[in-house]
Amino acid sequence: MPSSFVLLILVVGVAILVGTIYSVRRDWGRRMGHIARTRGWRMETDVWRGARAVGEASGCRVEVSMPWRAPDHHDRHQGLAETLSRRNRKNPWQFTRVRVTFPRPMALKFAPEAGKLSRLLLGGDLELGDPTFDAAVRIGGKEAVLRAAFDAPTRWSVRLLVERGGACDGDGITLAWLHDRSTGRDTDGIDCVLDALGRLRAVEGTTIERLARIAGGDPKPGVRLGALGWLIERHGGAAETEAAVREALVDDDPAVRLMAALRVGDRAVLQALVAPGPAAAVRVRAVEALSESDEGLAFLRRVVSRLDGPTRAAAVAALKARGGIEVGGLALAETEGGGLALSEPASD
Repeated sequence: MPSSFVLLILVVGVAILVGTIYSVRRDWGRRMGHIARTRGWRMETDVWRGARAVGEASGCRVEVSMPWRAPDHHDRHQGLAETLSRRNRKNPWQFTRVRVTFPRPMALKFAPEAGKLSRLLLGGDLELGDPTFDAAVRIGGKEAVLRAAFDAPTRWSVRLLVERGGACDGDGITLAWLHDRSTGRDTDGIDCVLDALGRLRAVEGTTIERLARIAGGDPKPGVRLGALGWLIERHGGAAETEAAVREALVDDDPAVRLMAALRVGDRAVLQALVAPGPAAAVRVRAVEALSESDEGLAFLRRVVSRLDGPTRAAAVAALKARGGIEVGGLALAETEGGGLALSEPASD
């Protein structure tokens, strides 16, 4: 009798398990069928992987399926130590995964920003100059390609994707999420991936042309500065670079104007940057550039008494090095510690 009871329990247990698997796969098939119909894709089915929706977007293969294991991307932002010490015990059947495969590998990768130890192990991270994006996304690849690809709309789309746990390994984009029938996460997740894919694939023109557009029109000064610097360093003789430099001479950001003025030797812009307002580093660099010519030194003699802080010290040092004695009715004098300052000339 006990053996018959145990056998009955086993049979019932197996039946419940089989019924549960059948129910899950049936519901999953309905979901994939709905996605395939609404997107104009097709549904594929096999014994091991179950149903999946497969289609194409922006010239890339898109597949929506169940992951083989529960994704742990939600732990990744906690850093490597947290990722190793925590385990995601959620059932993988509760997750949906979308994978976009590029027709050819792309020279860029991105993933959620990680801790310092993780960055050390996983590779470097190029800072584009957009604080919000740089704090959320770790990117890698060829610098020119990265700077050219991540214009403002692309940064926005990729940041939203990465904040959900999405990543790109160069061969494609992957995102997995926990299914919730009441929130429609399937639609939101797929749209988030396709939006980022469309932005990455929609970039037109050569790398130089894209960098020139970013240098002249990106809303983030740091991004404009990085693009302009790359153009000047690597493509100084290109017509696109010269046009970007001319446009940068009237940029709203002093650091961008300084880079352009240093490139073409625009003394008027350098003189304007010496005045109070721009950051001290920008003003000091403008003083240093002006001190390299006689006309610039003459200008510094006229204005040095109106300068302040590090800018004034830099102007005094430059004039002293070139043999300046009296500056605007004042005299150069040594200070305690070997510094330079301005003082009234001694009277007889």
